[in-house]
Amino acid sequence: MPKSYFFFFILFTSIFLFVVKTEAQSIKEKKTTTDSDSSDSKRSLTVEMDAGTSRGYQARRRTTTPASSQKYVEPILNYVAPSGFFASFAAYKTPGVKRSWDELDLGLGYDFKISKSADVDGSVGYTHFTYSAAAKQTVNPSSEDLDAYVKHDFDIIAVKLTGDYYFGGSNNDEDLIADIDHDFYIDKIFSKKDELSIDPTITIIGGTTNYYLGTLAPPNATKKQKEAIKAKLNNFQFNSFILNDYEFALPVNYEIGKFDMEIAWRYSIPSNLPAIFNAKPFSYVTAYISYDFLK
Repeated sequence: MPKSYFFFFILFTSIFLFVVKTEAQSIKEKKTTTDSDSSDSKRSLTVEMDAGTSRGYQARRRTTTPASSQKYVEPILNYVAPSGFFASFAAYKTPGVKRSWDELDLGLGYDFKISKSADVDGSVGYTHFTYSAAAKQTVNPSSEDLDAYVKHDFDIIAVKLTGDYYFGGSNNDEDLIADIDHDFYIDKIFSKKDELSIDPTITIIGGTTNYYLGTLAPPNATKKQKEAIKAKLNNFQFNSFILNDYEFALPVNYEIGKFDMEIAWRYSIPSNLPAIFNAKPFSYVTAYISYDFLK
């Protein structure tokens, strides 16, 4: 196991054990409430800390750094209203880099039920990305994203289809992402109010790959430099829709009280890309821990 993975595992395990101990004690001391006192409201206000050894296939949208070695930390603030409206703010940073932040994200959207009887959910959203001056020196990534998804739970598996349209940078792109997963649940492990879930997932990503041009030609590249790059790529059509990545993931999630945490091993397989990108399969780890103030 690489040292970065080992450190990541030890840190997450320590936080996990601390949260379990403190939250289990808190739940034990609370008075038992009746069902009539409970609320079905979905209102939530969460503060979350994400971290990972890579961003997977999304990494190339923002930097020339190889996706397999792009570590990150990302504090996030999320609000969800009972109506389904949601808003989020995130600050993305690369550890070890001498700048306060690389990217700020502001998201707005709306979650809704398409069919309660058939268990079909939907969502539409908009995200604005703001990048630091240093982060934009080598790549001019998209600053806006419009996205929507529909998800249907077939009991045996759940299928989610997501569409993204990125714009506002040097190049525009469209993505179509299919997620297929199945959750396994285990209740009452350390407390009467906790839950462990394991969610093996297969993800298939298709779309245009214009963003790769930004990793080869900086924003101030001359016409001659751009033509030389195109010659190396044998006229590869970046604006054509292709299947460009497959991913396998094994997230393990644990909820107790107001805390929610997850650690996941992921394996990314880039596909149908020019050899110049040297896009090889790689594994990476992601994790998060969140606290819901309104739960």
